[in-house]
Amino acid sequence: MHEKIVGAINEIRVPLLMSTLTIVLAFVPLAFITGMMGPYMAPMAFNVPLSVISSTLVAFLVTPWLASKVIKPPPIISSNDNVTTSEDQNDNQGFGHFYRRMLTPLLENRTKGKRVLWLVFVLFILAAMLPVLRLVPLKLLPFDNKNEIQILIDMPENSTLEQTAAMAKKVSTKVQQLSEIKAIAAYVGTSSPIDFNGMVRQYYQRQAPYTADLRIILLDKTEREHQSHAIVLRLREHLSSLNNSATSGGIVKIKVVEVPPGPPVFSTLVAELYGDEFTQYSELQEAASIVENRFKQEPHVVEVDSTVTDDQTNLRFIVDKTKAALSGIATAQINQALMTANSGQVAGFLHVNNEATPLAIKVRLPIEQRETLADYHRLTIKGQAGIVQNSTPQGIDIAPDP
Repeated sequence: MHEKIVGAINEIRVPLLMSTLTIVLAFVPLAFITGMMGPYMAPMAFNVPLSVISSTLVAFLVTPWLASKVIKPPPIISSNDNVTTSEDQNDNQGFGHFYRRMLTPLLENRTKGKRVLWLVFVLFILAAMLPVLRLVPLKLLPFDNKNEIQILIDMPENSTLEQTAAMAKKVSTKVQQLSEIKAIAAYVGTSSPIDFNGMVRQYYQRQAPYTADLRIILLDKTEREHQSHAIVLRLREHLSSLNNSATSGGIVKIKVVEVPPGPPVFSTLVAELYGDEFTQYSELQEAASIVENRFKQEPHVVEVDSTVTDDQTNLRFIVDKTKAALSGIATAQINQALMTANSGQVAGFLHVNNEATPLAIKVRLPIEQRETLADYHRLTIKGQAGIVQNSTPQGIDIAPDP
């Protein structure tokens, strides 16, 4: 028996060593990948070679030793001049008998052998069609169990920062009804701290008064029963009453984002529409609407969104240049006054002790004085004295005294 075990190991020695060496040489270079894919590839460069080398050592050391302990040599039975072993008798009973009965007809009859091969081929095709027919889920990586979830709120483009903050507060209050929630941080009008997933999906560009991010911290995975993926599914169902809700300016879209277990992508499904130089943008918008509606009809597809923006109304202040010139007021002065009242302007800096950077002093009207168009109509600008107009029929006309 010892010679048989050694012979079996010698038979597989070369191919086993070559396969181990090939796998190690194929995965070790993954450790030198840089960029955002480096953290995902580095563990494979260590785990796979270590596992293969350990498996090879087990095949060369542990398996032969275990075989010598478990497999006993068959006793030799001699009767007069006939010498037989119990191994020959075991082939005619038990599993050996069943094995011979199954394979002997297939090896002796080519027709039966071909039928079995065709049956195996048909079963393979049926197994490969299971994901296509959606009879079994197709997923390469298992769901991860993170302690953080992100919620993105997209208000209509004409929404104010205050309206976005009110919606973020409403969503936060509804999220707190789940028992697994530990803390919530809201970022209204600005992006939340960037992470790997946000870098790929360009969440750092969410700098607008109609956008908001909610960072949700869950209880530690040891203190809760459900995984983060199950909590995400419950959150989507819980926020369904607020998602796609209609407001005075448009539709509110709420997306619950889970950190993927593998390298992040821009989205699970992405459809990009292109046109030639003669294609009108309105045609692309119409085509995008058709594709978006088609995505919404697809089962298991949630939170469909597009980059097509809603129509916005812009208010333009048209200056009466003649009247402004009579008062000695330039158009740039009017523009600066409106910008200061609406967006604000830095008038100076306050230097405080023990502070690394100075504090900017920004001049801006309070929100209650710049909510309506009438608030801007009440703004006045002081003109300059001594400006005249010489194009009147009477000759020189004195400009009004400011």
